[in-house]
Amino acid sequence: MASRSRTRQGDAQGRLNHGPPVAVIDIGSNSVRLVAYEGLTRSPTPIFNEKVLAGLGREVQSTGMLARDAVDRALAALWRFRALCDTMGVRRLWIIATAACRDAMNGPDFIREAEKICRVKINVVSGKREAELSALGIVSGVHHAHGIVGDLGGGSLELVDVHGHVRGGLAEPGHALHVAAQDDDEPRTRARHHAAYRQAPAAGAVQHQRVVGQRAGGGDEASV
Repeated sequence: MASRSRTRQGDAQGRLNHGPPVAVIDIGSNSVRLVAYEGLTRSPTPIFNEKVLAGLGREVQSTGMLARDAVDRALAALWRFRALCDTMGVRRLWIIATAACRDAMNGPDFIREAEKICRVKINVVSGKREAELSALGIVSGVHHAHGIVGDLGGGSLELVDVHGHVRGGLAEPGHALHVAAQDDDEPRTRARHHAAYRQAPAAGAVQHQRVVGQRAGGGDEASV
């Protein structure tokens, strides 16, 4: 009886008990982000959100490698995030890595180090899967989403056709950090018009649709 009373006193009033907290770490080309939620539910409430601008993808296009200083910043962030998850009592932790880790020659070495720190298997997603996950974030949060989802990250651009459900997508490498690293204006112009003039029509005549864009994860927010 006393144990049951202590449990009730420890719970926040008006909140349902959804079990222990869960968390996601997104290892992106620009940032590494941890988001923890109060439980695994249909619409989970965030209880912690932090990102570190590690810049893992900064030199991938020019050298084919993750820069050592960026790797050090990312690994330091993962040490902190793992400790925070332990402190918050997180029982389930999902970790995904995107363009920088899948494109860099030393990406597998970084992933092995990161897995030792986090004690969790890291899922290095393909460009197509990254596009699908971005679209699923829109479908789960926007009623009857209809249009093109654009996810502009540090290392790639994903475009997905959405009509209440995900209808397939594509990924283009070399955006954001890659474009920013160029000295001339041509790459910037090409990136700005890439979706409208080349990819979006192939995904379903975007000029006749309402475009929906949202960045869900560790990169910078952007709309197409």
